[in-house]
Amino acid sequence: MNLEEALQRYAPCDALWVHKEENVRYLSGFTGDSTDLLLTAERRWLLTDSRYTEQAAEEAIGWEVVDHRGKLTAALHELCEKQGVQVLGLEEGALSLALYRHWLAADPEREWRAVGLDRLRMSKSEAEIEFLRRACAISVAALTDILPLIQAGKTENEVRIALEKAMLDKGSERPAFATIVASGIRSALPHGTATDKVIEAGDFVTLDFGAVYAGYHADMTRTFVIGAASPRQRELYAAVLQAQAAAIAATRAGSEARAVDAAARDVLREAGLAEYFIHSTGHGVGLEIHEEPRISQRSREVLTDGMVITAEPGVYFPGYGGLRIEDSLVVRGDNAEILTDFPKELMEL
Repeated sequence: MNLEEALQRYAPCDALWVHKEENVRYLSGFTGDSTDLLLTAERRWLLTDSRYTEQAAEEAIGWEVVDHRGKLTAALHELCEKQGVQVLGLEEGALSLALYRHWLAADPEREWRAVGLDRLRMSKSEAEIEFLRRACAISVAALTDILPLIQAGKTENEVRIALEKAMLDKGSERPAFATIVASGIRSALPHGTATDKVIEAGDFVTLDFGAVYAGYHADMTRTFVIGAASPRQRELYAAVLQAQAAAIAATRAGSEARAVDAAARDVLREAGLAEYFIHSTGHGVGLEIHEEPRISQRSREVLTDGMVITAEPGVYFPGYGGLRIEDSLVVRGDNAEILTDFPKELMEL
């Protein structure tokens, strides 16, 4: 979406103040931090400090770079005054209380409206999808490389370090989030980041991780069994795999996000596992690891071409363990393109 469309979407605002780092990057191309944007129909400014003025001039083509010299809200107020801004749109959810108080002190009379600029990023361009494809390919290649290391006697942290190093070696900027390696009873923790727990024979081992390429985040999860899987493990794995397949099959342009969630949830309900599926089926992914649309029971979002989402059903049993299977997907008409192309049949390592 271009800047003119952004202003049209948020009328009657006659200027937008962009504070959130990901939205600054999306709209201006600037990749640093500590930077804000102000845009009107006629002009666009990038407000930063002396650490970033040179970088901003190189990256943010078409933007007027302003060194606010540590007085951001005063600089914003001055620009709004000069441009006759009557109604200012601001990212209410992205502002700290301290920054908001500074703004009110600098400009107490101006009318403002809360705007949700994250929605601008829901549908990805082909260039963005290519960045996501590269991030996912790095993630898949890294997991393939370290697969032999996932074995009894290794600690979760040893696996995490090897996986993150492999992603970095293959071109990742950094881990997309705190890498999850959860084994045994810890696999019942959906966000069980790695510890020094030793992986043991018979454990479920869940790895949830992703690379970052050009600022775009991959997100994938695979669960393995160490040694021979028990009948119960096989049964649980088959149910989750079927639920994920149902969610992927339901992912198409024109479908409601909640229908994708329902497709996975219905499979697990039929298997008697509904109460153990304790999170939503997925989320958007891009410049942030979690972004719109939310693939949940409460979502009213309709999927459109170019959205990139995850499908990640799971089941979790405190004191026993759990599992999750996740892929990143592109909505493509009546189909979903899977970006995280790694086998999903149950692997006994």
